Amino acid sequence: MKFGLVVCVCGLGILVAMAAGSLGVFATGSGDFNFPASDGKGTLGYRCDDTETTKISEESARAAHALFEPALQETARVQAKAMVVAMSPDSVSVEVLTMLEDLIAEADARRKEVHREIQKKFGCVYRGSS
Repeated sequence: MKFGLVVCVCGLGILVAMAAGSLGVFATGSGDFNFPASDGKGTLGYRCDDTETTKISEESARAAHALFEPALQETARVQAKAMVVAMSPDSVSVEVLTMLEDLIAEADARRKEVHREIQKKFGCVYRGSS
């Protein structure tokens, strides 16, 4: 009789733990999250540290995405403009090319700064785009 009760309680405990896990009540290590790019072309992926719940990890990832995507877009925009100027058929001066390289370096430094900020503030790292 006692053995049957113990088995029943253990079984119930396992079911409750499985249900809680599937609902995201327990964190399961770092989580990977993907969000659509604001231009509708692809997704951006983030890996966030473990938190109390999966929901909190996802909220951190969303906040990181909201902060990081604009910096990533600005870097891409500056690099694209620089590439267009550098590839133009008109002869581009050394001064202009140097200025473009400096702009690219500044945009890239800003992106790296924001990446460090999302790591520190939200425990998330940018994993890449698809």
